[in-house]
Amino acid sequence: MSRSYTFLIGSPKPSGSTSESLADHLMGRLESEGERVSKVSVRKALASEEAMNDLLDRVQSSDVIVLCFPLYYYTLPAICLEAMTLIRRRYSEKAPTQGLLAIVNQGFPEESHAEQALESCRSFCDHVSIGYIGGLVMPAGGVVNGEPLMKVRGRVRSQIKGLNMAAMDLVNGDPIGSTAAKAMARPPMSPWLYRIIANRNWKRMARKNGTMKQLKDRPYA
Repeated sequence: MSRSYTFLIGSPKPSGSTSESLADHLMGRLESEGERVSKVSVRKALASEEAMNDLLDRVQSSDVIVLCFPLYYYTLPAICLEAMTLIRRRYSEKAPTQGLLAIVNQGFPEESHAEQALESCRSFCDHVSIGYIGGLVMPAGGVVNGEPLMKVRGRVRSQIKGLNMAAMDLVNGDPIGSTAAKAMARPPMSPWLYRIIANRNWKRMARKNGTMKQLKDRPYA
């Protein structure tokens, strides 16, 4: 019997986010296996009570929740935390039976930076009695830049492999396996090269916006 999945896109971007790119690929794989999927933007849902109630209804009626989000300051974006608070409030009325999968993308090339965010997701699951299916971390997510994974292809071969394996774990009703997690967490390029490119992009944006002199400012230090 097929299962239903609600993908929550936790990126604050209006469109074209890496979170959505990762979600779209996994959704496509699940659909090809006969599973039922739907996708909701957390940002848009929080814009109105009607949209938020629709998100809550979808979440509560799903077999699996997939939360896709970018790493912000070692944790989840504020919109995700707000949605999780509202979900917890709704679940106080009725105990759920779902499982939750967290998919994190981050600018850092090291997987370890996402540990705190994944621990927050595990804690959320404990509080609302949802089974924690697992967490997938994509480092150096900037290489995707909101493009479909099959378009980026070569640079994200390992992430495509990891998501494909995760899809089969989900279809079989299993937790996300370590093989899928390791494939997902493999950096799409060498960390030293990624840092060079990232620093170059920061400087290019700073020149464009006239903020080169402020790059090393530490206003909250």
